[in-house]
Amino acid sequence: MNPDFDEAHFERGHILEQSDKLQQAVAEYNTSLAKNRSLSQAHYRLALLYRKLGQTRTADHEFALFQKTKDQEKDSVLDRLEYRILRP
Repeated sequence: MNPDFDEAHFERGHILEQSDKLQQAVAEYNTSLAKNRSLSQAHYRLALLYRKLGQTRTADHEFALFQKTKDQEKDSVLDRLEYRILRP
């Protein structure tokens, strides 16, 4: 695992979450977001974890960030696709 890659921390967080190591998963997801604030899936997973941990306000905040970053990712993908179509 390359510690510089946000996706590596996201994947590790997912593995920890599946192993019921919720606090460690939260830490890994937060590390992935420290490297890339717009990683929408990390915000989503954190929202679910915070809800499981009974931290509803934090969960709601993360879910709002997920919605915002998800829309930005979609726009970014569409921009790239449009660019490729216009400039093959």
